[in-house]
Amino acid sequence: MDVEEHAGVEEEIEAAADWVARRVLAGTPLEDIAVLVPALDPLASLVAQRLERLPWLEGTLPVHVAGGLPLTGTAVGARALAVVRALRVSLAGDAQAQVLPALRTEGDGDRHLSLGRATDLIWSLGTAGGSAARPEAALEWTERAASREASIGGQIERARQSADDPDNAALVRSLRDLERLLADLRAVRPALDALVAVAQLALRGATLATLWPALREFLDRWLLQPGEGGRVHAILDERLSALTSDSACGALTRDDALRVIENAILATRLPTGRFGKPAVYVGTVHGAVGLPFSAVRVIGLAEGHLPPVPREDPVLPDSLRAQLGRAMPTAADDVLESLHALDAVVRGARHCVALSVPRLDVERSERESASVVLEAAAALGRPDAATGAAGAVIPDLRAVRRDAFAPARQA
Repeated sequence: MDVEEHAGVEEEIEAAADWVARRVLAGTPLEDIAVLVPALDPLASLVAQRLERLPWLEGTLPVHVAGGLPLTGTAVGARALAVVRALRVSLAGDAQAQVLPALRTEGDGDRHLSLGRATDLIWSLGTAGGSAARPEAALEWTERAASREASIGGQIERARQSADDPDNAALVRSLRDLERLLADLRAVRPALDALVAVAQLALRGATLATLWPALREFLDRWLLQPGEGGRVHAILDERLSALTSDSACGALTRDDALRVIENAILATRLPTGRFGKPAVYVGTVHGAVGLPFSAVRVIGLAEGHLPPVPREDPVLPDSLRAQLGRAMPTAADDVLESLHALDAVVRGARHCVALSVPRLDVERSERESASVVLEAAAALGRPDAATGAAGAVIPDLRAVRRDAFAPARQA
């Protein structure tokens, strides 16, 4: 059994990948290896991505993420979310600049707008886009783009005619920038006009049953969707088709309808691998209860993560839950359940267990080791690594670092 401490999440994930590689080289079957986290997001996706980069035959190392990965963790999911959020803020300028690089362009070659070029293009159209006070201004993009295209074309023509005129030297020098800006505008205008048409539907009070098919068609036609697998509009349609057919949800309009679509994107998870096939298991401690593994590694054991911080329900406080009986668990019961889950997972491991602690978590906040790490060190009862004398029954953090963290780091 190893009890490890790492500087941060990045180092901890690298150590997890090394640990998995050592288990594989030792002959442990992939389906007998588990890397567990206190909660799926965001650690599960980071671990899965790192494990898939391990060398494995002619492809990637098979990984099964129990519960799947969030759609927003993929490029296409993040792009679809940016489109919906831009519609929710009435195509404000900053949100529009985030969307344009994700849209398909038309014209010569495979022209693709970077974020910088998209920002330059958006603000070259002037102060356009809607706001909470004036949402109808979202429809100004089409008119601004048409007038600005004609204006830039006129400037380019004058610059070309004045190539030898010393009084127009500044205009001539800006010719290249103007030509690039005009090419970008012409390439993205069809997608921009299509997005404004969807915004117009939302502003006119179209119901969810009408708005989602229009947005689905926009995502299918104009959103760049790299990679393999299902297309984002088809994935979301599986969740939203039932809502649009419902008489209550399908009648939602404006921001309520867009919020439903945004929540569907945030709640959608993509399956990764299949349980039972040869693949490293990545999941939560709760999800692994009852599953026997040969090698188990639990990462993210910083204070506040496992066991979690007790959070009392403001609607049904613990005092009321206690009166209702055991059928209503309290915040303390949830904490105890997480400890029981970890106990069951450790008992189910047949060969080796590793517990891992990051000093800096994902939010970049410094944290101490969780209480379960001290309990694990007490259960091991290892002697003083320096003197060989018997250690205290309940070791302090200094003893844990000396007798557990240091040997694991050396190994």
